[in-house]
Amino acid sequence: MQRKIKKLLQSLKNLTTKNIKSSVKVIQRSEGGGVLKIKIGSITLTGKELRTVFALNSTDFTIEFNGSAVFKCIGYGHRVGMSQWGANVMAIDGKDYKEILKHYYTGINIEKLDKFIKG
Repeated sequence: MQRKIKKLLQSLKNLTTKNIKSSVKVIQRSEGGGVLKIKIGSITLTGKELRTVFALNSTDFTIEFNGSAVFKCIGYGHRVGMSQWGANVMAIDGKDYKEILKHYYTGINIEKLDKFIKG
């Protein structure tokens, strides 16, 4: 990854405000909206790698160009699983653990474990 990042930083030096927009393309997004692959110049990175390089809050971002590239992130984290911050807000709003789990993990059933244990 270090080599790829070094190569990216070198290629960024060659970009100008005239060609930066045409040099950046999101290639693939996850179902949750996070960037899986992005191409900048001749370099292809994962969203996670780009998040690390630019210290972004999330891989779910858009890029706006107005003389420079501005990343607009949605949310925090890796976009997999439950958000501790979101779950906390739901709990403060009175949601119970079942509602919180079903919000983050759609299509699940919550059942008592003793139903599955033979005694």
